[in-house]
Amino acid sequence: MTVIGGSDGPTTIFLAGGGKTKEKNLYRRWKMTYHNIRRKRKRARAARSIRPGAHSMDELAAYMIERYGAVEVPHDDATYLENCKNMRVALAMKYHPELVGERPQKPDAEALQKMGEEERRQVLEKFMEECTRMQERAAALAENRVPMDYRCYEITPGEWSRVHIELEKEHGLLMGGCSASNMRRHGGKRLMKQAQGIMADIHRYYGVTEEDIRQKNERYKDLLNVLTEAM
Repeated sequence: MTVIGGSDGPTTIFLAGGGKTKEKNLYRRWKMTYHNIRRKRKRARAARSIRPGAHSMDELAAYMIERYGAVEVPHDDATYLENCKNMRVALAMKYHPELVGERPQKPDAEALQKMGEEERRQVLEKFMEECTRMQERAAALAENRVPMDYRCYEITPGEWSRVHIELEKEHGLLMGGCSASNMRRHGGKRLMKQAQGIMADIHRYYGVTEEDIRQKNERYKDLLNVLTEAM
């Protein structure tokens, strides 16, 4: 089971396998094992490449503009306004439990596997309802209750690819995503690898301190995940 929550607001639950359940198809099981081993090796290689060296959010914004021609999304743009609202909700849920209440406890994956289908459905529905109520409380907060400095940038390496970067300066959050056409005549996988490379370079420039590496905190883990995906 995986529970995902981010600046896009809703929390999503995926329940797939877990516990002692195994893939019965031998080829698929071998393929899953192969991909897991390969990912672990990539992650280890990414971890070895991380060195101390951090920059501020302002330095990062200047770097993206100079190196990649990043363009800041206007603050009256509909996409910016929606992302800004979602970011405020996410920040309230993560950093201000005194305003919205404590996060609901995630259901235990092994316990879910042992439940019957109806009981599992009820547990998951209850969890989702609690998450939804928390999000509604966060969305109802006045803007001054959760101060933030949110910026959004777009990078277009080519006609068929795009890199989207979000910065929240008050809490030092860097996030984003990339997209590219998978059609061969447009460049296929090469475009996505290029976009992922830009994303990795941006995260590496933002960097980590020795303390981040030692603590393996959120900033370090974010960098590690992005570098792993780009390899």
